[in-house]
Amino acid sequence: MSRLQEFRKGLDFRSATSLRNLGGVVIFLANALSSYLFFVEYGGLAFDRFGQGATLVAGLWGFTVVDLAYMFWHRLKMHDAETVSQVTTAKWMFVALFITSVCISGLYFGMATLQVLFEVSEGAMWYLNLFALIFLTAPVIVNIVGYHHYFTNSLAAQQQKKRAEIRQLMADTQLAEDERLADLEVEDRERALADFRPLIQDQRDNEFRRRLEELTGLQIDTPRQLPSMAASQPNEVRGLRDAGEGGERPNS
Repeated sequence: MSRLQEFRKGLDFRSATSLRNLGGVVIFLANALSSYLFFVEYGGLAFDRFGQGATLVAGLWGFTVVDLAYMFWHRLKMHDAETVSQVTTAKWMFVALFITSVCISGLYFGMATLQVLFEVSEGAMWYLNLFALIFLTAPVIVNIVGYHHYFTNSLAAQQQKKRAEIRQLMADTQLAEDERLADLEVEDRERALADFRPLIQDQRDNEFRRRLEELTGLQIDTPRQLPSMAASQPNEVRGLRDAGEGGERPNS
């Protein structure tokens, strides 16, 4: 499953996790919109003298921190954490987002305060805007890297789980095949023994008939004549029968 398919699978509105994934996309678009307003629409200052723009951006980043912190700290730890390193990465990701969010919010409020209280030259505002651009870009990069890390680890964990399931299925299949072959071998042996048992009996009957003919000098065509022969010469026939079945011939 590719990352795009994994991402599309995550956009399932029937689960809260998928809604959080969709929320992450909305947050990213909101970040892009705030960047556009800050650097294009308002000519480098995306808030008025009362700081409404700073409050809006701070609120967006606060929501970003809450969403990503929940996703990395709770989801990875409770559901998809295969190793301790993923949980550790989630904690450090939360710390990084928190610090950058505080910095960018403080910077916006600080620039609003500078604009209201002091008359700042255009050169100084250019440097302040450049400084704001750095702090505004950093959380967006952290956001992108965080989601990339999340989807990569989630996909790797799912692939590892599937490989383990495939190995277990192959082992179970091999075991079932070995048992089936063993059963077939036993059945083949029993079937072969059942097929050869009449031949063994016929061999014994033929040996018995041959010795009886030698003793009596008569020609025996069918086994039906054996009872009458046994009645006429019981001792000799009994001894031959014992010899035909593997016993010793009695002394005459």
